[in-house]
Amino acid sequence: MRPRTLLLTMLALATAANAQQRPLFDVDDFVDPRARDGHSLFVSRLILGVARGSADDYRPLHQDTAFAELANSIYWSSFQLDYKHAEVRGENDWSHRIARGAPRIIPAPVPVPCDVPISPQPPCHAAIAAVATAGAAPLPGPRETVQLAWYHGNGTMLRYRLTWSHQRIEAPLVINLGTNTVTASHAPGREESLGLDFDTHLRIAGRDVFGSLIAAETRRSGTGDDGTRRELVYVSRPPGLPAGPALLRATLAVGGVSGAAGGVNVVQPALELLWSPRVSGINIHVVCRGLALRERSGWTSHTEVGLFADRALFVH
Repeated sequence: MRPRTLLLTMLALATAANAQQRPLFDVDDFVDPRARDGHSLFVSRLILGVARGSADDYRPLHQDTAFAELANSIYWSSFQLDYKHAEVRGENDWSHRIARGAPRIIPAPVPVPCDVPISPQPPCHAAIAAVATAGAAPLPGPRETVQLAWYHGNGTMLRYRLTWSHQRIEAPLVINLGTNTVTASHAPGREESLGLDFDTHLRIAGRDVFGSLIAAETRRSGTGDDGTRRELVYVSRPPGLPAGPALLRATLAVGGVSGAAGGVNVVQPALELLWSPRVSGINIHVVCRGLALRERSGWTSHTEVGLFADRALFVH
């Protein structure tokens, strides 16, 4: 199969389900082994864009971001191996803002007791603002992801995938509002996720219903706010609809995430408009993703909007 035809097939079959909530910009290449005629395939893809109201794994960042991702995929037999490196930069990226001498505080300053384990020890009357808060998403930064998938099926090809990701978490910073000095309470930590997603196919009232069942565990360590988050989510993926020269597709995720109220506490609809100009080889994505999360105090809502482009750098 010609590379251009194969890439169009990949776009047509691209899904929106992944182990863990996938970043808004992570383009997912689903390649039916039958479309490769038994040949192996390597694809290197670059993604660039911006997002408004970014979120990380069902956790709003409360800021806008710019991002770049390099995704390398190898397909052989019925298997797929991905390595992805993403760089995300936000309005409140501490590593850059402190270097420029202009740190900002997110969230708003909160009092910290005088016996907090930081060095140097602040005076007791000083107000301290802590960057890291319990359950908050890491500040924007680099992320590494490795995925191994297996395709299986006869009339309908389904994918079963294991995903591991790693993200460094900078040391929680505190600002002494009395002296306007910045300190770190301890060494940087990390957040690692391991997840499985299983494609599903049901026949209901004569219609094909496709989706994915996702189970994942995320562990944070070395931060002073260590803990484990677990997810069990089902993502429904109805067929895409042509919209002129573009393709319109939607997903709906429903499930539960630990750390919030019990039971079903996550509802996430998403809508994507994909346009693929034939001349440039660039694919333009406009994505709007909502999030309703049931906390112990009640439901909260969040909206994330992204504009990005992806292009295959190398196909062999």
